[in-house]
Amino acid sequence: MVGIDLSASSLAHEQHLKDKHGLGNLTLHQGRIEDVTLHGLMFDFIESSGVLHHLPDPVAGLRALGQVLRPDGTIAIMVYGLHGRAAVYMLQEMFKLLGLEQNEADVTTVKQMLAALPKHHAIQGYISRTRDLKYDAGLVDTFLHPQDRAYTVTQCLDFVRQAGMNFMHWWDNILYYPEGQITNQENYRKINAMPDEAIWQFMELFNGTLGQHAFCVCHPSRPAHSYRIDFSSDAFMDYIPVRRCQDVTPADGLPEGRVAVRREPKPTYTLNPAASALFRQIDGAKTIRECFAGSGLKGPDAEICRAAFRQLWRLSYIFLRFRS
Repeated sequence: MVGIDLSASSLAHEQHLKDKHGLGNLTLHQGRIEDVTLHGLMFDFIESSGVLHHLPDPVAGLRALGQVLRPDGTIAIMVYGLHGRAAVYMLQEMFKLLGLEQNEADVTTVKQMLAALPKHHAIQGYISRTRDLKYDAGLVDTFLHPQDRAYTVTQCLDFVRQAGMNFMHWWDNILYYPEGQITNQENYRKINAMPDEAIWQFMELFNGTLGQHAFCVCHPSRPAHSYRIDFSSDAFMDYIPVRRCQDVTPADGLPEGRVAVRREPKPTYTLNPAASALFRQIDGAKTIRECFAGSGLKGPDAEICRAAFRQLWRLSYIFLRFRS
């Protein structure tokens, strides 16, 4: 494992954690992401969370990471979401008018101003959704950082293309698909009939509060069939579902034969009888085809499984991996 950070103080804390937990296989380097190729290393997996959006040229940063990624590797990225942070940029501008800087006195001023804001101010919703603002470092990063930019869904996809990479998938599908959010069946059908990129864009606007986007990218040379989940043919029956959630029992109980699932902090969702029977079969080793065989369900297996497992995948309650 390798950690790279521009900040000496951050690296000192990472060294403390390395020593504390005995991470002998972790090597730390101080430097810029744009210079990552200078280390002469190649990686199967790279995580860049909350970094690229602070660079003067985020595309150059992602392009540099791509240069040290192996052909079949993956980069996991988190960048700020534009719509969910609209009020943040209002306050950034407000604090610039005061000439605030990153020091203890000005952080105190930020706290005082936040406490004085009207209850109807647009930032109040953002404050209720984030934990970062409980800490001084989070306040500085949110309101006093000299450089950051945020992205819409469309801008994320353009960002990836400009860096010469391929978009793989979102980390939390539940934010980008209508499952669990659009209950009117006619409206659901209209949304679901759109191309995926349009569905993602629609759901971002429908949600309105996405303050960040987390997704994975890879080299264009990597075969799409090695990572792209596709329910359009019956080949999905050989995917292996892996649980991302727990089954729970709500206080008011459950109808017989039904399973309720939850993945914190996402809401509890009660599965229909067919999906419940299939969910009980998931053990991280069986394929979808094998889950159906063990479920006792009768009928068109691909049709039943497509409806159930696509829903579970879009709700972010399962991963799907490919059989090796």
